[in-house]
Amino acid sequence: MTARGRLLATLLATTLLLLAPALYGVSRLGALRDIAIDLRGQHARALIALRRLSVALAQFERHQGSYVATMLPDLREGMYEALLSARQELGELASAGYRAQAARVAARLDSLELATQRIEELIESGQGEEASTYFIEEVRPVLRRTLAAPDTIAAAIDRRSDADVAEAERISAAAGRTLAAATAVAVVLALALGLWTIGALTGPLRRLRAAMAAVANHGTLEAPEDLPYGRRDEIGDLARSFRSMAQKLAELDRLKAEFVSVASHELRTPLNVISGYASLMEDGLFGEPTKEQREALQLILEQTRLLTRLVNQLLESSRMEAGAVDLQIDDVDLEGLLRALQRAFDALAHSKRITFTTRVEPGAPQRLRVDGERIRNEVLGNLLSNAFKFTPEGGWIRVVARGVEDGVEFEVSDSGVGIPEADLPRIFDKYYQVGSARRAGAGLGLAIARQIVEAHGGTITAESRTGAGATFRVRLPRVAAPAKAQGQRLASAGVE
Repeated sequence: MTARGRLLATLLATTLLLLAPALYGVSRLGALRDIAIDLRGQHARALIALRRLSVALAQFERHQGSYVATMLPDLREGMYEALLSARQELGELASAGYRAQAARVAARLDSLELATQRIEELIESGQGEEASTYFIEEVRPVLRRTLAAPDTIAAAIDRRSDADVAEAERISAAAGRTLAAATAVAVVLALALGLWTIGALTGPLRRLRAAMAAVANHGTLEAPEDLPYGRRDEIGDLARSFRSMAQKLAELDRLKAEFVSVASHELRTPLNVISGYASLMEDGLFGEPTKEQREALQLILEQTRLLTRLVNQLLESSRMEAGAVDLQIDDVDLEGLLRALQRAFDALAHSKRITFTTRVEPGAPQRLRVDGERIRNEVLGNLLSNAFKFTPEGGWIRVVARGVEDGVEFEVSDSGVGIPEADLPRIFDKYYQVGSARRAGAGLGLAIARQIVEAHGGTITAESRTGAGATFRVRLPRVAAPAKAQGQRLASAGVE
């Protein structure tokens, strides 16, 4: 039996169970119908007109303020269109039974229209400053009172609606007592039937939902084997379609990674040429540059360095997507690693007046077998670059290494602006950026850092609150596993 057939059978049985008490209920619907028509025909129409009136008044306020500030003709047309729309909605309110309230608002609209014409005259005569003063001192008070008028009308609509609803409640209460007994029996039987239908349909749907969530949230592009591919109903069709989708997504993901890799590689040559010639020009090979030319050349070099860094990140990310995380595992001195970080960022810390410290706690392992270059530059270096970017002058940044179980934990903390709690779960996703960081990069640094850490068999986590700084913790085993590191495909960084 198809899922559609099961649902139709359940629906038919439930309808029959509820038909008897429903017949009695129909006899009491006559009185409620009149109230419903009133609510739908007048109150509902009045509420819609009131909402549109509020929108029109808000548009008028925005257009008028902008017109006074910019004097653009389009905004002037927008003011009159908003006034016309507001008048139309007042007509709807009047026809719905709220004529007195509509008349009071219409009088204020007349005042606003006269004021608008006065502002237009001042602006057309070149008296922009006088128009602005007139708007602030004369028009804005009237506008604020007009914007508050819909609240009064809404209260009147509520009072009339409440009276109608009270009458409807009285009628429905009487009918409810009679229907209660019959409905209770019908509900019990319908519930039993519904539970049977749920048991027959939701089991495979739960498994299918979990598989879809794995694709959506974790990038897992392999369809599970336990889905109901063999069912001949709609659920089986859905499962087979999902499997086909997952296969096509996997192929598209592969093609995307290949394209990014090729494009990133091809961009390197022109960037190197631009950077090289700009450096030669700055060094005076083609003649001593002027001060303005030197500043332009420095800007070109700065931007080419930024683009080169982004291209390298894209290329590195595409390599990792392909499972080619080529780690160069070697003995690394832990204190030497932190000293190198201290030297690399001391100048930046001094220029930004930030207190930057590194420390190895007692009990930490003296040496590690990891890819020292990647851990220093692409993991800790990325974390420190972000810390310096978002820590204001006078703040502090510190790196602490401590021993944990069978490895080491690096703690990178700062006193910067922090990360909003809503963004924390996604900061390691590829291309995801937080706040102003959207203007400062491609959103690949943390994704690459996580890939490299996990390639070592480690973990990276973040804690933060807005305005209270951020703390990143990187845990690495004392000895990374090269075979695992170089062959794994890292879906958890948002790559697959």
